[in-house]
Amino acid sequence: KAHKTQEILVWSKQTLIDLKDKIHCSIDRVLDRTVIGPKFRSSFFFIEGTFYEDIPSGSTSLADHIIEFSKKKDMRGPYKKLRKRAMHHTQLSELRIRLGAHYQYCHAVDDVHVVMFKEARFMNAEDFERGVRNSGAFPLTVFRSKERREKCGACREQYAEKVVYGDVFAQRNPAFYCELCYDRFYLDIDGNPVHENYRVHEYIDDEFDHKH
Repeated sequence: KAHKTQEILVWSKQTLIDLKDKIHCSIDRVLDRTVIGPKFRSSFFFIEGTFYEDIPSGSTSLADHIIEFSKKKDMRGPYKKLRKRAMHHTQLSELRIRLGAHYQYCHAVDDVHVVMFKEARFMNAEDFERGVRNSGAFPLTVFRSKERREKCGACREQYAEKVVYGDVFAQRNPAFYCELCYDRFYLDIDGNPVHENYRVHEYIDDEFDHKH
């Protein structure tokens, strides 16, 4: 079941990069700890048929593959004429959005978050109560859900030690496993991978570790 994890106030003159940098996801901490992390730093917002991309040095576009696929399949609706634009060139005030509509933020290749623009308004008394005095206070996180450490998706008893991306046989993507269940599902009796069509990293939850 989907649930709200963050609520962020953004000034209309700020860019999508400013919004992206405020989105909190534990997957980013996993990438920070791996040598292949920089290759997967590309990200995009998909809003009303346009991919707003951030492609750091050393990484590649995530949207190009989707756009090429849509052309080959002659897609209809919002996927018929897909466009690209850079995040850092796009201010929030330039977006054509529908309030309450569900848009997408994708990073780490295939980790997708739902993004919804709830309202567009002027600053008000509630902002002053939060300590906001000028546009320099934005973007401002006004809500963030309490994080919980992921449990193993197989046994559902032990805490996860491994996070697996891109496995078509897993029930979710990314998939989380304890050490024992990962070994049972992904390694043969000699300790070799039974297939290689996925990526695996150590599951890191800094906030959990700091509290325990």
